Amino acid sequence: DNNQNSVFDDGEVNLGRSSKDIRKLFLKLAAKFHPDKADDDHAKEHHTEIMKEINVAYKNGDFARLMEIERHIQTGNTDNISAENGPERACQQLEKEIAVLNQQLEQLKEELREVKTTPEGEMVKLYRKTEREGENFVDLALEEANTEVTMLEDIRDFVQSFRDKKITIKQFLQGPASVRMREEEELEDLIEQMFGDFITVVHR
Repeated sequence: DNNQNSVFDDGEVNLGRSSKDIRKLFLKLAAKFHPDKADDDHAKEHHTEIMKEINVAYKNGDFARLMEIERHIQTGNTDNISAENGPERACQQLEKEIAVLNQQLEQLKEELREVKTTPEGEMVKLYRKTEREGENFVDLALEEANTEVTMLEDIRDFVQSFRDKKITIKQFLQGPASVRMREEEELEDLIEQMFGDFITVVHR
């Protein structure tokens, strides 16, 4: 009936690392204590209570709890199985879940830090900054885009001038005038990029 199905339903299960062992033990216990296996109403009620404990342990991925239930069955002491699933065990399970949540939180923090360094993340920071300062985000973004385009054009012309021998190696190493105001790290990246362009031109 519906009640029996709800007792036996394994639903969505957090199997964890020992999923095969957990499922194997679960099926072994469930085969023995499914309410349909009971001979009378009293045994059926007893099996139902035990199956509830088996299902809870299985859904929580609690292999240790399933082993405890199995030991009780082997010793013939199944009357106290439900009593053992009290506050202390609930606290232990809660501690496990908190540990998992903390691990997930740290992973999310790391992913967020990585996202912040992407172009999309920089765009979000720029948007928030303009909102705080009461500026127009679109206008500021267009201004920065135009600045980047102008700088790329200057770099292109600069490399072209070097290829046409209009500037010396010393001038080339100094970089275009438009990028000299950049921070040192950005300037080094741009010079490295220009060297790459220069090598490509030389090998043509």
